[in-house]
Amino acid sequence: MAATKRERLLESAKAGIRTPRPERLEKEKKPTGYRAIGLSLYLPELSWLDRVTQIVRKGGFARANRSFVVQRLIRDNLKELEGKSDEEIARFFKDRVFERQ
Repeated sequence: MAATKRERLLESAKAGIRTPRPERLEKEKKPTGYRAIGLSLYLPELSWLDRVTQIVRKGGFARANRSFVVQRLIRDNLKELEGKSDEEIARFFKDRVFERQ
């Protein structure tokens, strides 16, 4: 007796079911070297960051984005603060807070 279309489809679906392999879901977390974080900025700072990003793009770095600009600024400050004591680092930021006000 010929199988109905429904029966053929059910057989085909059952044949395509794979046995679950839980080890497949337990992927090793590979270190990526970076993490995505959230960052709060005041609107004037954000506007400045967007403006600088546009300038950098027009200057030849077509793929530049906010993250690129912030990373570059952080690297520059890291170089400036390298080898400084905790007190010198605290003074660095304290002096700049008073400059802003």
